[in-house]
Amino acid sequence: MLDYFELGRGVTLDAMPDDPNVELKRKLEENKKGITDYIHSHLKVYVNGEAVDGELVQTGLDTRVGRLYANLVLEYPNPGNSEAVEVVYEIFFDDIDSLHRNIAAL
Repeated sequence: MLDYFELGRGVTLDAMPDDPNVELKRKLEENKKGITDYIHSHLKVYVNGEAVDGELVQTGLDTRVGRLYANLVLEYPNPGNSEAVEVVYEIFFDDIDSLHRNIAAL
C-alpha cells in the first residue's frame, strides 16, 4: 500500500482529498500505466541476480488511521520458486520524501 496522495505527487492522478472514493478508485484504474511506470523506475526486483518486471494486477483503496492508501497488487515472475530474491525499494525516497516509509508484503 502506498499513501494515495503521496503517490499522486509521483504520478499525475488529478485527485483531491474531497473526491468520493469511487472517483479515487477510477483514477487509479485510469492511470495504471503511469503507476506501473513509476513503480518500475523506483522498485527493482531480482531473482537469482536477474532483473524481472512485475505487473500491476489490481488496484484498490484502503484507509488506515484516517489516511487513504492505494492498495496496489504487483506480481513478479519467479518460476522456479527461487529464494534468491532481492528487492530494491526507492518509492518516494528520491523524488518526494527521503524520510517517507511504506510497508510492502512479499
